[in-house]
Amino acid sequence: MGTFNTPLAAAEPAVLPFEKDVGVSSARPDPVGAGAIEIAAPRPRGGAVVKAEDFGFSETNENNGAAMQSALAEAKRVGAAKVVLKPGTYRCFYDKSCKAGQTFFATNSNILIEGFTDFTFDGKGAELVFRRPPRYPIEPSWDHDGSGANFVIRNCRRVRIGNMVCDWDWRTMPLATCAKVAATHVDDADNASYIDYELLGFGERHPYYGKLFPVQRTQMMTEDFRRFVRGPQIWHGTYEGEMGCKTLWLSPTRVRVYPFVEDPGRINWQGPNKREFSPKLNRRAVRQHKIGETCRIAHAYYGKGCFTLVSNEDFELHDIEIPSCFGHAVYVGGSQKNWRVKNMTVAPRDWRHPISSSADTIHFVRSHGNAIIDNLTVKLEQDDAGKVDEQ
Repeated sequence: MGTFNTPLAAAEPAVLPFEKDVGVSSARPDPVGAGAIEIAAPRPRGGAVVKAEDFGFSETNENNGAAMQSALAEAKRVGAAKVVLKPGTYRCFYDKSCKAGQTFFATNSNILIEGFTDFTFDGKGAELVFRRPPRYPIEPSWDHDGSGANFVIRNCRRVRIGNMVCDWDWRTMPLATCAKVAATHVDDADNASYIDYELLGFGERHPYYGKLFPVQRTQMMTEDFRRFVRGPQIWHGTYEGEMGCKTLWLSPTRVRVYPFVEDPGRINWQGPNKREFSPKLNRRAVRQHKIGETCRIAHAYYGKGCFTLVSNEDFELHDIEIPSCFGHAVYVGGSQKNWRVKNMTVAPRDWRHPISSSADTIHFVRSHGNAIIDNLTVKLEQDDAGKVDEQ
């Protein structure tokens, strides 16, 4: 099976496979768990099997999200027990921005699985590559509702979804970049201090070259980009659509960043992060960085997501790999109960794509309980591996 994102990446330095064994804490107690929980399996009554390929699902199609949505509509119409994909690599692109107040539900930008009972969605090992621009105007993180996820699954009962890979389009819209500090300059004038970064992993031309270069957060990393290390951070907010500070392209692989300096040509939230732009922070950030240091520059944070689960019961999401996604890997809300995530890996495949979920791995907004997380591997997410807002 081909990998969509691989050909673009530079050949040097060599690919470094990520380690799943990250160590064991001797102080960690054995898990207790919530006791025995039975999650009812689908009970199909001889329903048909719908093949997504009959509805335009193809490796030559740019918008396979629409093809899958058509297959799901047919499955609901005929009362099918299953929708199946097929092995291969499939683009799920949508290039129109969302207008103010508009949601992504029931559009070609994501796949909505709603109101199914005794149903299976089997990816058959398919690799789905997603791309959608950030929503404008900016969607504050506290207003994020999960409606922009790659898959939105709600009001389903006795449903299984799994056996697939969900990735992001790094050729056009990378979520993060590996970088090395090439130069620094602290200036006496306000808002004139800068850091020059050499951008690694994209060959001779970065995908954002000649365009706005979003800087939402930087974190120091080891030289092989496998792990984070202590060091200075640059933080320009968490909202979808934020573009961060002033930048200037010096070459197709080198960018000058003016940390904490606002650029009138960029979209930035005018709320709590407005205070982050200041001459004092600009100078201090530049002084803290040293030539030769390596870091991850994140171009995305909250927003969209990979799987949004709302008000499902007796539900399972299984055998899923998420090398990268814009936002939370899994977002949980509504009256979700009696459900399981089983055999999920949220981890980059190599150093050139240095972020898995650009926000939390599993984010609980509301849950009615009885949830099982079985065999979850997480590597290089940007925020919490698991977060609970309210239950």
